[in-house]
Amino acid sequence: MKKFIAIALMGLGIGSLQAQDKVTQDREAILAMKGCYKVEFRYAEIFSPDTGYHYPEREYLWSYEWVVPITVEDNFVSLQHLLTVDDTTVVKHWRQDWVYEDSEIHDYQTDYTWTRTPVNNTQGKWTQLVT
Repeated sequence: MKKFIAIALMGLGIGSLQAQDKVTQDREAILAMKGCYKVEFRYAEIFSPDTGYHYPEREYLWSYEWVVPITVEDNFVSLQHLLTVDDTTVVKHWRQDWVYEDSEIHDYQTDYTWTRTPVNNTQGKWTQLVT
């Protein structure tokens, strides 16, 4: 009986290490997004209620965006995207917040109203909030 308990406890320990290794691998995959990217923007008006409206020419622009980690914890990673506008201007463009096994997500309702909504089945999963 003691042998069985010892083997069972070893199995639980190995399972726990494998789960932790997956969290670590996931975190490293998220952090692998850091770096510099060339990004393209394609601006196009596609709708107007005025049937006589003349659509402007489509614009195709590009820039560089830096992705830097601003918070790295065991179950939370935040990546900030910084966009270069010209030779002298850098703006905070958007941010990704990754949470491991988050029990709630931000849910947009209407008119600039957000609520925290419970989510099911996040065991072993990461959620991403983009702001």
